Amino acid sequence: MSPRYHPTSYATLGEALGSYTVPELKLLAALLETRTPSRRDDVIRTITGHFSDEGVRALWESLDRLQKAAVAEAVHEGPMFDAGRFKARHGRLPDFGDLHHFRGRPTHLRLFLPGPGILPDDVRKKLLPFVPVPEPPALATLAALPATVSVVPRPWRPNEVEERPVVVREMEAAALHDLRAVLRLVEGSGIAVTDRKREPTAASVRAVAEVLLGGDFYRGEEGGTLGLGPGAAEQIGPIRAFALPMLVQAGGLAQRRGQRLAVTAAGRRALRETEPARV
Repeated sequence: MSPRYHPTSYATLGEALGSYTVPELKLLAALLETRTPSRRDDVIRTITGHFSDEGVRALWESLDRLQKAAVAEAVHEGPMFDAGRFKARHGRLPDFGDLHHFRGRPTHLRLFLPGPGILPDDVRKKLLPFVPVPEPPALATLAALPATVSVVPRPWRPNEVEERPVVVREMEAAALHDLRAVLRLVEGSGIAVTDRKREPTAASVRAVAEVLLGGDFYRGEEGGTLGLGPGAAEQIGPIRAFALPMLVQAGGLAQRRGQRLAVTAAGRRALRETEPARV
């Protein structure tokens, strides 16, 4: 399915199914009927007709353990299926099947979580009386960090998983260095902030990034992207270089004077107390 926009809720199953093409609808209807109508509205009615109070329970029982867990989370924590949270909780994703090819083989899970993985409100009301509340998540620990981590870059395609490398940054030593470096930059009137939110300007963020130990987590020319939909992406952008000017203000170490930050008495004391020991 390739919707032009990505809704966050559906009032009815029929509304959700309306985002599918006729071939996709027929693949879903084939899960329920041996013969399916040819007209779009008739196919949708065929599918929704199986979601009576009795029918929805029978369809629920046809799901495997992981699929039931996915529906249960959407019922009690949703309505949108959160692929990243689900994989963190269960170790792998449920089987949605394939609905992107003419001969695709979707599973019954797509009937419950159509579109980008959203449980329709009318289906949720029928499931709520008997679907158990999910167990609270347990925090798993590792003796060593893995080389890669699995991510789902496009929530509306929960079966498409990418492996991305894990990068470790030791920040204990950098934290003290960066605090002093930013306060020295503030002393030199090097950080300008906006009027309303007091956020560092783009030029100030670049200036801060230049004094950080090891630089920011993402360099501008290599910044990764967060997919927000077909044809759209947003730069991850600076993290430490944006956060530090905000943190020194929140901690009372700097305050806005005019268009720029100035070191406070607490900030000057912090600079004295963190002065490196002379050998």
